[in-house]
Amino acid sequence: MNLNEVYLLFSEDSLDYLKEEYINEIINRKILDVRISMLLDEYGIQSNYCGYEYLKESIITVKENSFSANAITKQVYPLVAKKYDTNNSCVEHAIRHALKISYSKGFMDMKYTNCQFIYKIAKII
Repeated sequence: MNLNEVYLLFSEDSLDYLKEEYINEIINRKILDVRISMLLDEYGIQSNYCGYEYLKESIITVKENSFSANAITKQVYPLVAKKYDTNNSCVEHAIRHALKISYSKGFMDMKYTNCQFIYKIAKII
């Protein structure tokens, strides 16, 4: 189906609505991204850590799809790994390493597992 056929299927008003919905989705995703970045910064997780992007993407995935804490290792890690062209264990290890560094520097009051931390931040935002 080409673009002209798509235009024929929808009225101009519905296309404007779809554009608006798409723009709102992009804006909401960016706001979510900034809020997560600010929280990770508060916990001392720096953007130069490999696990930083994996953490952000895991938190967004949990938030957007309402995954339970139990589903993180079986459902969220594979999605994140696929996006970043890596494997589940690399995602898990990089996140664990970022959390370990943050804890060792005194940014966290307790030692969180990956799942606990991801779920905690997803609940906060």
